[in-house]
Amino acid sequence: MVELLGAAKIGNFQQVKRLVDHGADVNCENYISDRPIYSAVSSGSLEIVKYLVEHDADVNCENYRVGSPLHCATSSGSLEIIKYLVENGADVNREFFFVGSPLHSAASSGSLKIVKCLVEHGADVNRKNFHTGSPLHSAASSGSLKIVKYLVEHGADVNRKNFHTGSPLHSAVSSRSLKIVKYLVEHGADVNWKCWRVASPLCSAVSPGSLDIVKYLVEHDVYFNWEESNVGSLFHSAASSGSIEIVKYLVEHGADVTNEEDHRIGTILFLACEDGNPATVDYLLQHGAIKDMDKHWKLKSPLRIACLKGHTAVVQTLLKYNVDIRKEKEALICGNKEILYILNLELKKSSKHRQKIQILKAMDDENLAK
Repeated sequence: MVELLGAAKIGNFQQVKRLVDHGADVNCENYISDRPIYSAVSSGSLEIVKYLVEHDADVNCENYRVGSPLHCATSSGSLEIIKYLVENGADVNREFFFVGSPLHSAASSGSLKIVKCLVEHGADVNRKNFHTGSPLHSAASSGSLKIVKYLVEHGADVNRKNFHTGSPLHSAVSSRSLKIVKYLVEHGADVNWKCWRVASPLCSAVSPGSLDIVKYLVEHDVYFNWEESNVGSLFHSAASSGSIEIVKYLVEHGADVTNEEDHRIGTILFLACEDGNPATVDYLLQHGAIKDMDKHWKLKSPLRIACLKGHTAVVQTLLKYNVDIRKEKEALICGNKEILYILNLELKKSSKHRQKIQILKAMDDENLAK
C-alpha cells in the first residue's frame, strides 16, 4: 500500500504499473484516507490517473481532508485530469462538507477554464454549502470578476443567501473588489440584506476600511443609519475600523456622533477609544461627541477604557479636549507608565481637586499621585 501511494505521488508510472500488476489494491487507503488516485491527481500525472481508473479505482471516493478526487483535481488545477475524471463518472456535484462541490473549489481557485468545464458537464451553479455558500460566493471571495460574470450569465443567483457568509455581495465586499460589487449590484444584488448573524454589506465594507465601496453602496440607496443586529450600528463598525476617511464620510452624510450608543459595546467614542484610534477620537470630539459619558454598561468611561488598554495617544487626545478626570470615582487602571506620567501632570494642574479623586492606580499597583 505504502509503495503504491508513494509511486503515484511522485508520478512514477512504471512503478505504479508494476505494483498493480503484482496485485496491489488500487483502492487501498492509509490512516488519513489517502488513496493512490489522490496521489496521482496531486502529482498531475494523467497517465497514472488513467491507469488506476482503468483498473477500477473509485473516482467518487471521499477523503475527509480534500473531498473527492475531482475536488482534489480542481484544487491542483489540472484541466486534463478534471475532464478525464468527469468523462469517467466523477460526480460534478459531489458535496464535501467543508468546501462544497468541485465547482466551489474551482471558483475559489480562480480558473475560469475549470469552472467552464464543470458547468458544461452539469455542475449546479446555485449549489449551496453550509460553510461557503454558493459557487458565486466563492468566486466573489476570490476576487475573480471573470468567474463571477460567467456564473451569473449561467444562472447563478446574485441574492443567494448563506447565514454564515451572507450574500455574494458580502463576499465581494470582503474581498475589497469594487468591480465585483458594482457588477453584482448592477445585476440586482440586494444592498441592504442582513440577518441576525451577518451585518449589512455596507457594515462589512466599513470594517476593512474600503472607502470606495462604502461610497458606492451609499450612492445606491443603502440605509446606512440602520442598526446592525450583531455589531451595533454601522457607525460603530466605522469607528472601530480605524479609517478616519470612512468616519468623516458617514458624518458628512448625517451619522450622529453624539447619541449613537449600543448597550453591548457603548458609544461611538467609547469604541474608538477602546480600539486605540486617536484620529477618530479627535474627529468625534470636534463634532460633538460627549467626552465624559459614563453610561456604558460595563461602567467604563472613554478615558477609563483608553487608560486600561494602554492607548497613550488616545488619552492625550481626550485630555486635549479637557476630559473631566474628577468624574472618575474609582481607580484608573493604566496600561503603561507613560499614561501614568501624563495623568500625573494633569492632576498637578488642578491640585485643589485632587482630594475628590480616588487613587489612580497602575496595573503594577503603583500609586499615580504621591
